[in-house]
Amino acid sequence: MTVVYLDAFLVLNFVVNYLLLACAGKLDGEPVGRGRTALAAALGAAYGGLALLPDWGFLEHPVCKAGAAVLM
Repeated sequence: MTVVYLDAFLVLNFVVNYLLLACAGKLDGEPVGRGRTALAAALGAAYGGLALLPDWGFLEHPVCKAGAAVLM
C-alpha cells in the first residue's frame, strides 16, 4: 500500500501548477498576474487533493477533469 501525505501533495502540486501556469503565460506574451496565477494553481491543487480521497473518485471522470481545467 502506498502512503501519500496530503499536505506534501498539496504543496508540491501547488508549486508545480503555479510554475506551469506562469511559464505558459510568459510564452503567451500576455501580462501574468501573480494573484490570478496563484488562485488557479490553488484550485488545481485542491482538485488534485480531492481526487486522492476515496469518496471523491468520481473526479477522475473526463468531464470532471475538463471542468476543473476550465475553472482553472
